[in-house]
Amino acid sequence: MYRKVLRPLSEGRAVAEERRQAFADAGVPDRLFIRYLDMAWPLEILLAGDTVIMGFLSFTGDLTFRMGIRITNKELVGYLTQWYDDFLWNAATTIIA
Repeated sequence: MYRKVLRPLSEGRAVAEERRQAFADAGVPDRLFIRYLDMAWPLEILLAGDTVIMGFLSFTGDLTFRMGIRITNKELVGYLTQWYDDFLWNAATTIIA
């Protein structure tokens, strides 16, 4: 299963369509779930098992300002996963279900 919360829909429509097409091409369109929040935040979050990767985006356009952090502490990953589910996922509006 792949779940993604996009930033405002105006920014995420093309991303949603690209991912929808990729999952359709792979024959697993039922494994894709995309929602959006009508607010911007300056990071990307990848939850993968016992690891969280947070990418901090740069609004300057200068790639040298982009950074990320990998978190492997199982307790903290659990808290971040719960926050993602409770805050981001539940507050977001469905695009693809």
